[in-house]
Amino acid sequence: MNLLYTYQKFSIFQSDVTRNFQVDFAGKSVSMSFCELLSFREKLKRIDLQKHFEGADSVEILSLCNKRHLFIFDTLDIIQLKELVRGAFISMAYQNVLV
Repeated sequence: MNLLYTYQKFSIFQSDVTRNFQVDFAGKSVSMSFCELLSFREKLKRIDLQKHFEGADSVEILSLCNKRHLFIFDTLDIIQLKELVRGAFISMAYQNVLV
């Protein structure tokens, strides 16, 4: 497993063999395909952080597209996850340019 990106308490790795991703959600590791990672990124993008800061929402409930995992994240977790996924995709793009 190669570390793609880590941010605060979250990390994302990619396997050389299977090309799948392993996301460590502060102790819970979940394996994702590239399509599942894209879907997760889109779910994170759709979250309106302004509502969190206005007090309307304080948690988000997210499930992966395979419906095997359900997560409850607070505002700080959402901010960190957005940064994690952004950093992972930048890392993947940078690695593909160098290869």
